[in-house]
Amino acid sequence: MDDEFHYYITFIIALTAGFDHRQAYRIAYSSQYVDDNTRQYTIHGGSEGPYRNYITQTPDIFKPQEDLMRIHPVFHFMPGDSNELHGDLCRRQDGKLHLLNTIAGNSHSTILLQSALASGNDYLAGIATHVFADTFSHQNFVGYKDSFNGMDSLFAKIAPSIGHLDAQHRPDWPAAVWDDCRLVTSHRKVRNRDRVIDASKALYNAYASVAGTMDEGTGAGLVDRITKALGPDDPSNDRRHERIDRYRALIGPAYRPYDKDEWRAAAVTTTLAGPVPPQDDY
Repeated sequence: MDDEFHYYITFIIALTAGFDHRQAYRIAYSSQYVDDNTRQYTIHGGSEGPYRNYITQTPDIFKPQEDLMRIHPVFHFMPGDSNELHGDLCRRQDGKLHLLNTIAGNSHSTILLQSALASGNDYLAGIATHVFADTFSHQNFVGYKDSFNGMDSLFAKIAPSIGHLDAQHRPDWPAAVWDDCRLVTSHRKVRNRDRVIDASKALYNAYASVAGTMDEGTGAGLVDRITKALGPDDPSNDRRHERIDRYRALIGPAYRPYDKDEWRAAAVTTTLAGPVPPQDDY
């Protein structure tokens, strides 16, 4: 998923499930920040020594395999359990299975989400939400370099088959329609809108179960609103800004724009080690 789901749709689902606007914003912000947390900071001033964040995304997909294994399968390509690897949606033309295959809504990501929500920590809930949502868009890929990810396309012939790189950004665009040539004929055409709706239903159920607001009518209304906001299929992602306008309208007065640096600006006071040297005028 991209920010359309991780931030905007997550915001809508959290509000619908009964979280107040502050909680919904924190959950949505944390969900999206998993993709933007690419730089490690060392922050001094705490009583327990310097704080260093753990990065959850890397813009450098050519990092050593051991580094990718600490990021991609954990935060973006959560594998299913051994029983889930034989599911119908995993059926490939070559019949292959992979122990680290990403399965939509799998038990591992579900347990992680339930645990995070039960903790009452909105930031943990957002991080787990990101992991859970990505299992729907990244299904049938593994989070490192492997021929299992290989696609039959011109781009794929030069791509390193890491995650869904061979399929480029198509698996993450909410309204895209694309061809997963690895799957059996009946599953080969992928309509991302269906995956977004499935993820939305599952996420609402998880949120509402914790908030105690589970209601079939509310859930059905949510799906209807998200379906309308998604609009028609958009294989080239040209209508992204139109969709975002519709998401913002659904969020309503609770809407706040996303700024990936907001947490750091709020948490860190920057002081200069000495005076700024004068600059020459040219």
